[in-house]
Amino acid sequence: MCQSTVSKLTSNVLKEIESKLCPEFIKFQPNESSRCKKRFAEKYKIPGVVGCVDGTHIGLQKPIRDEHMYFNRKGYHSLNVMLICDHTCKILAINCQYRGAAHDS
Repeated sequence: MCQSTVSKLTSNVLKEIESKLCPEFIKFQPNESSRCKKRFAEKYKIPGVVGCVDGTHIGLQKPIRDEHMYFNRKGYHSLNVMLICDHTCKILAINCQYRGAAHDS
């Protein structure tokens, strides 16, 4: 399978996971926030934290349409992906709707 096909499929699969599976299976439990805060303080010496967020660029082959929208500041084509996890590194949220040219703040 060529990379362009894999890139398209990966993007489509991530969007489907985000829209259908994440709301059902990936949830932050408000009643567990005190436990998360306690674990982050004990394990990482960071008080008051209930989750961590980070982003990364997932590389893609040069797209045929809107190519400039996928070209990121690092010099390659990508999707700009954000993840949020709890103190056990369990993924609570994924957002992969932005193209690589979108600012990652």
